Amino acid sequence: MSSTYGGQGGDGVYHVGPYGGLRDWLSLHRVVAGLVALAAVATIPFGGLNKADAGRYGGLARVEVGQAYDAGPWRVTVTGGRLLKDQPPLRAKKKTNRWVIVLATVEVTADETRNDTLDILRISGAEKLAGDEPDTIMLRSDYSLLPALHPGLPEQLIFGWEQDATAAVPASIDVIIWGKTLRMNSLTESEEWLDHGERAVLTVPVQDRRNA
Repeated sequence: MSSTYGGQGGDGVYHVGPYGGLRDWLSLHRVVAGLVALAAVATIPFGGLNKADAGRYGGLARVEVGQAYDAGPWRVTVTGGRLLKDQPPLRAKKKTNRWVIVLATVEVTADETRNDTLDILRISGAEKLAGDEPDTIMLRSDYSLLPALHPGLPEQLIFGWEQDATAAVPASIDVIIWGKTLRMNSLTESEEWLDHGERAVLTVPVQDRRNA
């Protein structure tokens, strides 16, 4: 009687058998399981596998939600992410669109008032956004738009990106903190905040509050 199972046949196809073939399969299964477990353990300190660990953000500082990061003229603490329907004080260009929101506390550490809040944050991992820059930035206290930020006065801000209603709902996003460097401008021969660029990244869970 022919066996229902076998080893590796002449056709090159692996057939699981009751004896040697089964032992080989179990050994292979244990090796694969071990590799998966090792990969999971290796990613624990970084909050899981995402593009920030192995992709374009690999060279940036890694921070966590609630952790302050000094990015030059400002110190940024990202505190959460939300998905909201279009509602006052938010005003989408297309009424059916929704909003990907990043909540952050920003403190100006430079000596002068800053009016460049659009330069502070970018996000990745959310599809079909209207643009790279936030579509709106406002104070959480009174919803003032694009507020000027004053030295030594931390402000809680709402950063909002308009998202097309047909886009996939993001479970999390990568938030990139941008900064600047105070250095001598060779043209003006004065110190200025220059070299605007990416400084740090963190993965932020996005809470769906569209029905809240």
